Amino acid sequence: MAGVWATGSPFSGPDPDFESKKQCVTSFWHSVGFRRIARTTFFGYARNPNHPMRSLREEDDAEETQTKAYTPFDAFDACVTVING
Repeated sequence: MAGVWATGSPFSGPDPDFESKKQCVTSFWHSVGFRRIARTTFFGYARNPNHPMRSLREEDDAEETQTKAYTPFDAFDACVTVING
């Protein structure tokens, strides 16, 4: 059974709902205190409560800059980033 986030085969073409799904995921990470790292697709969280990132409001977070078109294979290149600061 396919989940709500399933987009099918990497060869089935772009997901027409990708942008709304991406916005939902971004909103979740913002709501738990993560902020975008520069203008990348990655989010980070500083454990240090005095880190300047902790004072950045959700609406003031940087916007992602697309440098290439998204492909389903990009999901396999994802990684987790931890900021110790």
